[in-house]
Amino acid sequence: MTSLGEAFAPIRAALASAGVRFAVGGSWASTAFGEPRFTNNVDILADFTAESARKFLRGLPDTFYADLDEALRSIRSGRPLNVICMPLAFCFDFFSVSVSPLGSQELSRALFLVETKLSASPTPFVTPEDILLAKLHWHRGR
Repeated sequence: MTSLGEAFAPIRAALASAGVRFAVGGSWASTAFGEPRFTNNVDILADFTAESARKFLRGLPDTFYADLDEALRSIRSGRPLNVICMPLAFCFDFFSVSVSPLGSQELSRALFLVETKLSASPTPFVTPEDILLAKLHWHRGR
């Protein structure tokens, strides 16, 4: 595994297998829509339940690290669930839709983009408007 796209493929497959709706957000979505912003992680908005999170984590290859107990605590408390791709030392941060007042709506409005740095296949991305609203909500809570 040498590229972010190769790291994202098993993440995407495990989400699909667990039946988890998701959309890429944060700087990767901002960049996909034309405003480059790079960080050393990928933010993903996800509609996890405790059971779907368990199934998702069990579906990841051994090259990924996430602590199941900590992941479940993160979902319950509204903190990001962190999954690390060990060969790349790269983090995928999952934010539960329950944390944001617009979370489920953001997933419904997500736009499917093709030929991005994450995947050649259609991948849901949080819209630019929702990125802005999420950022305003985050700053308001600080």
